[in-house]
Amino acid sequence: MKTAGFSKSWIVFFCFLLTLLSFVLAITTRVHVSEKKEYFSAQQVALYLYTYEHLPSNFLTKESAKAQFGQEYLCIEEGYNIGGNVFSAAKREDYKDWIGNYSDKKSFFECDIYPDREKCIAQGIRGRVRLVYSSDYSEVYFTDNHYGQYETPGFVFFSRFSLNAVSNSFWIVFGIICFAQAVFVLAVYLYRRRRPALWQGLCEAVEHFVWFCFDLIIIPVCLVAYPVQILYLKYKKRKQAKTEEKEDKEE
Repeated sequence: MKTAGFSKSWIVFFCFLLTLLSFVLAITTRVHVSEKKEYFSAQQVALYLYTYEHLPSNFLTKESAKAQFGQEYLCIEEGYNIGGNVFSAAKREDYKDWIGNYSDKKSFFECDIYPDREKCIAQGIRGRVRLVYSSDYSEVYFTDNHYGQYETPGFVFFSRFSLNAVSNSFWIVFGIICFAQAVFVLAVYLYRRRRPALWQGLCEAVEHFVWFCFDLIIIPVCLVAYPVQILYLKYKKRKQAKTEEKEDKEE
């Protein structure tokens, strides 16, 4: 019975550990954007648009770029991107795709993305990669073939979920595991008199998990505190030696 209870407790412990792991991964893999920072990649700019409903500070409209640098593309060399101008949602016969095939929105803006900034600077071009976003910031589309001018599909929808797909997937796993464990704990608690070994295993698992979390926190603290303590003692000893040396000279 003890062996069975022990094995059950460790199975439950590893389930708790899996919960903790999925929680940590959900947090650490999440992509965050700050309103005070500049962003250049398509994914980060798209997430920024959804979050703050305007472009990052490193984007200039065509008019602003031309006013500051004489030519639009010259701002690219200075670390800026062109963006914030109106994108026409009208269908063009010479293009192979159209934004209307993906969205019912009528008002859009666009911004440039430069995967190879050096190439754009060398050739004096803006490239084919763009983000097209609705005026209410509810939809963001990615295009790497100049709005479907050369091939289809011309646009790829960047949803909020897809921009943090890895983190969101871990959150879903975390939620499922937590729900399953809650049901399991409740069932074990209700039937604890009929299945005392299982209840005992659950209690032991909780105890193991609490101690594991405690060790997980205290060990890194000790690893940092111990070298700091050694350095402090050396500093204190050196300071004391200098004080004694100074007193000897004065005598």
